[in-house]
Amino acid sequence: MKLKKLKRAFKYIDEKSSKLHYTTCSKGCNHCCYMPVMLSLTEAKYIVEQFGFPKDLELLEKQASKDFFKIIPEDYYKIPLQDRKCVYLINGECSIYPIRPITCRGYFSTSKPENCSTLNNKKAETIIVGAIRMIDIGEARLLPVHLWNLYTGDQK
Repeated sequence: MKLKKLKRAFKYIDEKSSKLHYTTCSKGCNHCCYMPVMLSLTEAKYIVEQFGFPKDLELLEKQASKDFFKIIPEDYYKIPLQDRKCVYLINGECSIYPIRPITCRGYFSTSKPENCSTLNNKKAETIIVGAIRMIDIGEARLLPVHLWNLYTGDQK
């Protein structure tokens, strides 16, 4: 039931976002992939079912640690870029794009893509319209936390 609801939400968001002509996001731009992503357990299970666990389990474990996300938002961008990239970002592209989480589908920018960059420990200089949470599909947690719990069998 939750998976059906999730797939309907994906379809709805994709249909609506395809009509947004004012966004500057395009293939190859991956600045959003260095931001924290919240998702439901349903989304995490679906990703693992379709694509498996990320190859970089060391990065996943690091990102899933309690200490990693105790960082206050102002300091998040001080974390080295390679340590905060999405575990499914491979060679600069989303390896799970067809079933990316709802949060990822809700990130849009209306300025130059380079203004979204968080390189060199800086916050993005643009507003990212984001993080659509329009349906209740379960407890939302950070992507690495759900994935690590599934990997270790600890689904608290």
